[in-house]
Amino acid sequence: MFRKFLLIFVGCGLFAFSICMGIIFGVYPAVRASRLSPIDALRTEA
Repeated sequence: MFRKFLLIFVGCGLFAFSICMGIIFGVYPAVRASRLSPIDALRTEA
């Protein structure tokens, strides 16, 4: 019973971790890009 609980707990933790990482690495570039003016964004190829 303990192994089953541990497996479910670890699985849920990894799922939550992957969701958090996806949100962080998805929102950070979007916020950074939203702060640029469109002219500067088109002018540079960074």
